[in-house]
Amino acid sequence: MVHILKNEEKQKVIKAYFGEIKIMEEAFDNPEIEWASITHRVNAKRKNKLKIAERYLSDYPILKSFFLLPAFTVKHLKEYLLFDKKTHNLKTFHNHFVDVISGNKKAEIRINDRNFKKGDYLNLQEFHLGNYTGNEHKVIITHVLDGGLYGIKKNYVVLSINNVTSDEV
Repeated sequence: MVHILKNEEKQKVIKAYFGEIKIMEEAFDNPEIEWASITHRVNAKRKNKLKIAERYLSDYPILKSFFLLPAFTVKHLKEYLLFDKKTHNLKTFHNHFVDVISGNKKAEIRINDRNFKKGDYLNLQEFHLGNYTGNEHKVIITHVLDGGLYGIKKNYVVLSINNVTSDEV
C-alpha cells in the first residue's frame, strides 16, 4: 500500500532533512560518497533531526515531493539532492527524435555548452520542417565522456542516454 504524506509537520522535517544534505559541499564534490557517511558527519544537533526524518522516510517509501515534482521514491530523492540534477531542453530533429524514442539512438555528441552531468535529464523537443512540433521526450544521461580525450574534440561531449519511464519523470 502506498502512503502519501499529508502531515505538514512531517513534510517540514523531511524538507529540513534534505536541506541539510543539500548544503553539504562534500556530497556535491563527491557523488560516490555513501549516504551513511554523510549522515555520520553531521553534528549532533542536526543528526537527531536527520534520524527523525529518516524514520518518516522509511514509513513512507513513496511520497509527494515538496519540490513540486512528481512522486519519488526515497532513493530518487536522495539521488536528486546528491547529484544536483538539471533538465536541459534540446531542439531535436525529427529523425533523431524518432530514433531516441524507439531505442535505436543511445548517444549524443554535441558542444558541451551546458555542463552536462551524469543524472541530468534531457527534454528533447521535436523539430521538423523548420518548426517545433510540440512533441517532447525525456531521457536521462547515464554517462558523460568529455572532449579532449579519445579523439573527441575539446569542448565537445559524448552523452550516453536512456529513455525515462513515465514513473521516473
